[in-house]
Amino acid sequence: MSHEVLEPLLEAGLLPQLSSLCSNILSFHRHARKDIPDLVAGCFRNGKYFKLPEFYSMFSRLDRGHAGWSAAFLLASEQMSQGEMTGLEARDWDTANISTMMCNDDKSAIPDWSALAPPLADSARLELATKRATSSELSSEQVILCQKRQACVKAAQMVIKGLLNGSMVESFSQDGLDPILCQVLLATTAVTPAEAAEAEAAQNPEECITKAVGLLQDKAWKACEALSQQYSGVVCNTLFSDATELLMGVLPVCLLCMQAWHRQLKPAKGKGKKSKQACQTPEQAAEQAARLESIRGWHAAVSVVLADVGSAIGILQAAINLDACADENQYQQLVTTQVMLGYKESCVALAGLVKRHTTTLKSLKM
Repeated sequence: MSHEVLEPLLEAGLLPQLSSLCSNILSFHRHARKDIPDLVAGCFRNGKYFKLPEFYSMFSRLDRGHAGWSAAFLLASEQMSQGEMTGLEARDWDTANISTMMCNDDKSAIPDWSALAPPLADSARLELATKRATSSELSSEQVILCQKRQACVKAAQMVIKGLLNGSMVESFSQDGLDPILCQVLLATTAVTPAEAAEAEAAQNPEECITKAVGLLQDKAWKACEALSQQYSGVVCNTLFSDATELLMGVLPVCLLCMQAWHRQLKPAKGKGKKSKQACQTPEQAAEQAARLESIRGWHAAVSVVLADVGSAIGILQAAINLDACADENQYQQLVTTQVMLGYKESCVALAGLVKRHTTTLKSLKM
């Protein structure tokens, strides 16, 4: 059942709970991979061959199921948003074959729990067990989402290793990577070109950054607009989804690229400053000045976006009033109160993310 709440937790911005859930899923997968070979060996030793299909089926579901892979990605993304790269670097994301993945959280296998009044009849139990034991192929939407996520982590790895080039960015774009990240990555290929990169048309970083600024402002505006929708008695599942995608999906990779820019273009200090300037031709000096000016504009845009989203989160948090949950129906009142408390937790988690991003951004000032 944990697989059923994985995506809803992400959309709700409940990052601490999401991190804990992903850790538990990955721990379950690790233990199962160790236990299943022992169980199979025990079947052969004890002659219980009729149990083998069950264990092989379980191993196939774990190995090909997309839930474990998604949990690894979400945990790595959550860690990356806090400046930790251990989860990102500890896995070979290229090995995932999305076309052969199986769906572990098929919506058709999720019953309407409110309609199932205990005690359940044996026939109802058997029907539920059959549905839960069935894996299906990923839907087209799930395939697109997994490809987009795979492109995101692979791009981040290439930035860290300094191996990013234009052809890679084109491939990531075809896999559905966010247009903002595509433009920022293209700028990165020009600012910090890979040493082993093949000859290819040079990108104009100023033009890429200008496009990225416009796209970032549009995405931030949508996030702030969604956050301004105050709770009106109906659960809004998309209240935090735009802000979460921006703060956890887009900006961490952008900040990673900006760290690479900073290492390459940070102002020289001490004795090497004059010698560095002396090695540049007037054209190179003018080009670098224009590049720095463009990057400073990007820094300012990201700073404004973080401030706007943080302000919208603060306004929503202040507008949530638990005393307004009074209802004649006690059950409905309890549900509404829990929703409100969840909204408050989401606000706190996302506000913390805004604060961390702002701190990182200040350290990269040029």
